[in-house]
Amino acid sequence: MSEFVFFELEPDVRRTLKLPPHPIPVRRDRQGSVFLPGGQLDFPAMLEELGVFLEENPAVAGDYNHLLAMLAYLSGMDAAARGFHEQALHLYEMGLDAVPESIALRSHYALSLHCLGRSVETRREIEQVISGTPKDTILPVRWLFFPRTTPRAGRFERPYCLLTAVSRSFPRERGFWTFFAGFGGLPASPPAP
Repeated sequence: MSEFVFFELEPDVRRTLKLPPHPIPVRRDRQGSVFLPGGQLDFPAMLEELGVFLEENPAVAGDYNHLLAMLAYLSGMDAAARGFHEQALHLYEMGLDAVPESIALRSHYALSLHCLGRSVETRREIEQVISGTPKDTILPVRWLFFPRTTPRAGRFERPYCLLTAVSRSFPRERGFWTFFAGFGGLPASPPAP
């Protein structure tokens, strides 16, 4: 059994990162790999420590699901930003295993799939994001991402409906209307005010 030390993050850091109020377990001999000089945090290392802790203490896994999901999200975004999308997928999957309803994790998972050219899986994940989003909530960036990937599969009706809903969010944005024009011969300019 490993010897863990439990850390509380500064309240401002916790709020900024939206981390739940659980103490963070780190093996005593691994503290330097998680807490870096200058007050920096290594999120993948922190996630690894949490994973080891939960393997050794499965009875508390449910209490740490949201912390695990948030650390997976932060680590995945870091990996994706450096172009390591396979690694990002693995990290997002860890988070989704803990909190499968997370729209943020699933959206980023879909984006990494898209970056890897895995179109069918991308569309499936974006459909799940859309169906998991509360009714009348528009996520413009994600909803635009889905129509960009769907026509390649010859499916136009669903993207057209989504773009119609999103159009209320971009009343004067010419780029949106040019893109929208590709679905059904619609005008390439915004409606008059």
